[in-house]
Amino acid sequence: MLGESSLVRIRMLAEANPGLVFTSLAHRIDVSLLRKSYRQLRKNESTGVDKITAKQYAKDLDENLYKLYQRLRRGQYVATPVKRVWVDKEDGKKRPIGITALEDKIVQKAVATILGVVYEPLFHDFSHGFRSGHSQHQALHELRESCRELNINWILSADITGLLEPSSYCTPFHERF
Repeated sequence: MLGESSLVRIRMLAEANPGLVFTSLAHRIDVSLLRKSYRQLRKNESTGVDKITAKQYAKDLDENLYKLYQRLRRGQYVATPVKRVWVDKEDGKKRPIGITALEDKIVQKAVATILGVVYEPLFHDFSHGFRSGHSQHQALHELRESCRELNINWILSADITGLLEPSSYCTPFHERF
């Protein structure tokens, strides 16, 4: 098994050669990475679209992860279709969420780990979006501190989604008034 040493090697290559193109990293997913990915999942979440809970999967964890690894290795792994559910937002609109199968979450976490190792060296310290160990709270804290240091007293936030509606750009200017 490749384990952590394989990820360290990938990280070293990515850091030393930012322009290096990795043609395939799928073979770097092994049972130990799948186990680590399983452990990182939030186990208290509801069941996936496959109706399998993390607790049920853990009963035969080693065997389940080995079978998953074998399917990945043979190219027989096929992700389960994601169930789309719409949840209500505070403003009355709806937000889509996707419900995946537990094994899909494990594989996604493993892939995200490998991609993180490759791309993490390319990110700036002020980039927080969707990165492990970073949060929106850190981003807001840094923004607040930068504003204090630079004596900035206001920030403008604008929602421009409505600006792209056809009525706002197709009507000649003189007909709008």
